[in-house]
Amino acid sequence: MTGQDGNRSRGGFRVNALFLFVGLLALIAAHGLALLFRIAPAISLWFPPSGVAIALTFWLGPIGAGLTGLAAVIMAPAWGSQGWLRLVGLTDAVEPLLAWLLYCRFFGGSLNLGGLPQVIAFLLSAPLAACAVSALLGCSVLSLLGNLTTVDLGTTIAHWWLGNALGTLTLAPLALLLLIPRLPRRGQHSPPTPESDVSDWLPLRRHWLETLVILISAVGSSFLTVKATETSVFVTLQLSLLGLVPLVWAAIRFGLPGAVLALSFRVSTALLAYLVVYPNAMTLPSFPVAPELLHTHKLSLLLQSAIALLVGAAISERTAVQVALTAEQIRRSEYQTRAEMGEQLFQLNRQLHETNAHLQQTESVLNAFLTSSPVGLALLDPDLRYLYANEALANISGAPLDQHLGRSLADVAPPLAARLGPVLQAVLASRQPILNLEFDDGLNGASASPLHRHALANAFPVNLPNGDVLGVGMTILDISELKRIEAALRQSELSFRTLADAVPQMFWITGPDGYHQYFNQRWYDYTGTTLEQTQGDGWQQVLHPDDVSLTQSIWQHCLQTGKHYEVEYRLRQAVDGTYRWHLGRALPLRSENNQIIQWFGSCTDIHDQ
Repeated sequence: MTGQDGNRSRGGFRVNALFLFVGLLALIAAHGLALLFRIAPAISLWFPPSGVAIALTFWLGPIGAGLTGLAAVIMAPAWGSQGWLRLVGLTDAVEPLLAWLLYCRFFGGSLNLGGLPQVIAFLLSAPLAACAVSALLGCSVLSLLGNLTTVDLGTTIAHWWLGNALGTLTLAPLALLLLIPRLPRRGQHSPPTPESDVSDWLPLRRHWLETLVILISAVGSSFLTVKATETSVFVTLQLSLLGLVPLVWAAIRFGLPGAVLALSFRVSTALLAYLVVYPNAMTLPSFPVAPELLHTHKLSLLLQSAIALLVGAAISERTAVQVALTAEQIRRSEYQTRAEMGEQLFQLNRQLHETNAHLQQTESVLNAFLTSSPVGLALLDPDLRYLYANEALANISGAPLDQHLGRSLADVAPPLAARLGPVLQAVLASRQPILNLEFDDGLNGASASPLHRHALANAFPVNLPNGDVLGVGMTILDISELKRIEAALRQSELSFRTLADAVPQMFWITGPDGYHQYFNQRWYDYTGTTLEQTQGDGWQQVLHPDDVSLTQSIWQHCLQTGKHYEVEYRLRQAVDGTYRWHLGRALPLRSENNQIIQWFGSCTDIHDQ
């Protein structure tokens, strides 16, 4: 090893040791923050060490899980574990290690949570699977050691899981998108180029006023919700749902970065609100809020955070597709412009051949231009033998450039000859160009690529100044990527239009929890209500009072079981206030993992049947 290599190794060791030490301090600080919100001997309103541990393990690998166990052992006395019982804290390493194995190894997720599938994989791996296993393992160990009664086991597991999951969703995505990409990975000595470019966060700065309104809304809903815990459970739950508005707003307007920042701020302000509303809560024997209400509030925050992440990822993914399509359209326009310029240069070259003036210079310029063009260009004689071809066309036909000149199109690229031979013959016969001819396959003729590919071809006659036909010119542009994007967008638009046109009745959509999000115009015309009046459970106000109980019972059963919803009830029409019988039906829309995403339902008038 040279002296320079030794210095580099020692420098890399110092950098890695520093990051490990900082990571350990971050875990210890997170434990201290969790202790501020402790509501039971081993339970906290939220558990930020889970988010820090999972982010560290995604970054450092299993070393991060080891740091998690070490920090838990160090902080064990603060949680009430003394002596050898401090070693129980080593079980905390299971959670980040399991999340790393599932997300990074099984799902193959990246550190920048790129796209909706990776966000779904993260939610399944970390807050759902890993935090649940941690809760089961930790509570089981405490029960075996006699520190937790069997009666309290189920409740403690639920609170443990929610606290860990809430800490994970609050801190891990924020670290993965904002901090981790700007730090060196294990084995590197300098920070890499961030996977999540800083430009992803610029809209938040440009729209600072809108961002401020979202943050104020989050603060307001958080403090109102916590304040309501002093008076009414029902009001608390209603106000908690209002917190979803700024989260979805941020996700729709700013994509995944906005959703991550909004949910982290939303949860943080909710926790801060508990400290403000109940300043003496941490010194009391028990937390001054009913455990069931705390559990419900945390579950609401968890679900709202997950929804915000999913919506933000979907918006970011759609934006990326739109940007890619726009870029491809711009490139296509540039290719067409270059092809037109190439044809003009062909005409100029023939004129210079007539006069024999500046021939060598013109040929050099033209050859350099055509050689560097990304559009495939060729000139063939009346027998379809190559007089000229550029490197781009050789790449498309799948044969070396030196095998084109003097050989026929059929000899060089039989698939291209089968598709373009008749077209070129027609151009020669009619002396009229054939433009914008699309065809698929036949590219890389001899290589038989397994990918379905598309190309755009132009064919035009090439005549000498005296009118004689020199041959036929041809340009070929590979538009495979553009066609794949266009096909995907057409299919999406066709699916939505078919669904919208196929519903003649009153039509509605709810979330997986039954919260009504959308009604079609026929509903508003019939009931005379607005979206604000009927979203959520407000639609029940137009139900006949005698039908509310049965309808709600069947609806809740379908939400819990996933079975098809079908019930007959009476709805009040706005015209005269009378009730008419309707048949209500709904089917769930499920994800690839068989999870219900939405419910699609209809109301059909059967009064006269």
